[in-house]
Amino acid sequence: MFELETPTAIPETNSRRTLFLILAATFVVVSAVVGLVMWWEKQSRETAAVKMSEGMLRAGNPEYDAYLQREGIKLVTLDRLVVNGEASDRYEYICRIENRGDRPLTGIELRVYLVDMEEKIIVEKLAYPLAAQNLKQLAPGQSITARPTLTGVKTPESDVRDFLCVVNGLRFARP
Repeated sequence: MFELETPTAIPETNSRRTLFLILAATFVVVSAVVGLVMWWEKQSRETAAVKMSEGMLRAGNPEYDAYLQREGIKLVTLDRLVVNGEASDRYEYICRIENRGDRPLTGIELRVYLVDMEEKIIVEKLAYPLAAQNLKQLAPGQSITARPTLTGVKTPESDVRDFLCVVNGLRFARP
């Protein structure tokens, strides 16, 4: 009476091959996009670090030395945290930076570092708290809280004598 038509089936090996090619192409495209994004982020960070340090005054510069000597900027330690991980530790220095001087600051460079029992530096890093908080400047009388962090520290905590943070550079607003 009724004859059922069966559609001609695509051979299973052909459909598997097509599916494999689609998955492989998707993997290649996603890997390329992820690689491109990671490269772009690295380039952006390096460019930003160069821009952040441009025009920074450091020790030995009379303007910088005079501002620090008058206590124009003060770094107040609030806490020092150590987060122990399986493979490495993370050190976080929490401080308040106060601009007690009479000039607005458009850049602050902090140097955070670990010292071992022999007073040798284990690891150090530069941090830019104004840039990290997307602030254009720190006006006289203002203060901010900064949290510069050292990550991936493989030295055992028992070998660390001290964890320090100092003001390493300043950039003043131009009148």
